[in-house]
Amino acid sequence: MADISWKQTAQELPPEKVEVSTIAPASGMEQTLKREGNLWWTPDGSMYVYYTPSMWRFLEPEPQAKEPNPRSYAPERGYSSDYGYPYYR
Repeated sequence: MADISWKQTAQELPPEKVEVSTIAPASGMEQTLKREGNLWWTPDGSMYVYYTPSMWRFLEPEPQAKEPNPRSYAPERGYSSDYGYPYYR
């Protein structure tokens, strides 16, 4: 699991070309940016911001989709009475 705790930009910089969540120094606004050299770019790379964020962290991992239970009932699928083998309608 990735470390998602906030880090001070003055102490540690994120890897280049990796999208991270950042906090602007004056407004405290949270924004997703990526760093290339000394510039911080929007995720699509169309423009850079005119400040260096005060803090950053890796983006939170997306929740994993749970695998469906093959023994659960679904309208298009049922189970035969003998041994619970699935059948399709």
